[in-house]
Amino acid sequence: MTLAQAIEKIKQDLDSYYTVHQIWVFIHTLFKYYMNLDRARIHAYPDLPVPEEVWKKIREAIKDLKSYKPIQYILGYVDFYGLTIRVSPDVLIPRPETEELVSIVVDENKHLSSSDIIDIGTGSGCIAVALAKNLPQANVFATDLKPQALKMASLNAKLNEVKISLQLHDIIATYPPLFDRQVKNFDIIVSNPPYVLPRQKKVMSKTVLDYEPEDALFVPENDPLIYYEAICRFARAYLKPGGKVYCEINEEMAGSMVKMLERREITNFSIYHDLSGKNRVVRINF
Repeated sequence: MTLAQAIEKIKQDLDSYYTVHQIWVFIHTLFKYYMNLDRARIHAYPDLPVPEEVWKKIREAIKDLKSYKPIQYILGYVDFYGLTIRVSPDVLIPRPETEELVSIVVDENKHLSSSDIIDIGTGSGCIAVALAKNLPQANVFATDLKPQALKMASLNAKLNEVKISLQLHDIIATYPPLFDRQVKNFDIIVSNPPYVLPRQKKVMSKTVLDYEPEDALFVPENDPLIYYEAICRFARAYLKPGGKVYCEINEEMAGSMVKMLERREITNFSIYHDLSGKNRVVRINF
């Protein structure tokens, strides 16, 4: 089978499931992963033979795609901030918006000679790993309430050759995480906590709803800022004087976020827009 024939077969198989653009993203991703072909070579060499063992793997991937399994879970990785991050259905798939959160933290703190940073609810560890890689002068710590998430974060730290201190912890709890049996104080708190409202499910794709962990996505409709409230409490107790908090937020909840901060007499904060112009990151100066 030639590359052109394989591509045509993929397009036919996925035609009723995805848009043309999505199908081409899958084609480019699959042939990059299984044959190390970039986009230019895919289009320049239509007669290139596709080995049978490769085609067999691609057929299995197509079967998974037809059940709306995210391609990141099929291949087991995602590119994030120039790094390779392993993922599984135990953790949320990192999004481009979270890369923007990392970029803000890196740009605003690369001048620091040293800093202690904690990533709360680390999941795959993508934020912590990216910060450790791009702020080598920082000591990076990370927590999550799921052991399987910490295992994935540890794997990603090793894969990307950075050191991160990991600890099992629930930010809603009233006790602090212990690192080397000690309570730490931090210069920077970073978090991408759950923030999706249940009513937003109706506009979400099956790839998200059927496969990604609900507890990493959704918050109670009647208490949507529960994690941000907990992060503010944590910051009051364990942030060093002059420290900062950076959080990704739901685009619809910026107004509620501002009211919550003002109610807590927190007035020194900024809200950043993402590349789509949506409210996406809040920075709080304590």
